Amino acid sequence: MFHRAANHANHPLRPVRQAALGVLFLVTVLLAGCSAQDDAAEETARSAMTQLLSCTVEDAETFTAVLTGEGAVGTAETGITSSGEELAAYAEERYGALLSEDCLQQLLMNRSLFSSAALVQSSGEDVEPEFVRFERRDGEEEGFDFTIDLKMAGEEEPVATATGNIFMEQTADGWKASAITLSVQE
Repeated sequence: MFHRAANHANHPLRPVRQAALGVLFLVTVLLAGCSAQDDAAEETARSAMTQLLSCTVEDAETFTAVLTGEGAVGTAETGITSSGEELAAYAEERYGALLSEDCLQQLLMNRSLFSSAALVQSSGEDVEPEFVRFERRDGEEEGFDFTIDLKMAGEEEPVATATGNIFMEQTADGWKASAITLSVQE
């Protein structure tokens, strides 16, 4: 028995088998790491959309106070009287951990940032998102398409549906949304 083990230890294919096992181990670790990164990007994308589309009555009141702040500069055309700095500071505080600065600016400019607050203001009820579809875009590692129903707290039927896509980027602070295309239909 010892003789056989000694022969097995000196077998000419032993280094090849060890190398193959090492490569298999490295591939497994890399795939697990990539999967974890993909999961982190998707998890952050879902969190960003939840944060963006959730709004309580108190959130809407705060938002309105920021928009109509006393002594701020604005135009009657937009209905926004808050200074750009105040609005940007509010958006950064509320969404900055999950959205890049460029993404925040884009959402401020196209007013998508205000979608849920507008629903709350018109209904007087909290808005909660419910994911209907959230899937990786074909050919996009960090891009996702979504359909999200917006429901009033405790209601079964949605008051609106949000559709669009979100693209993620890895930053020093972790994953953040780099761009969001959002359409809300009541």
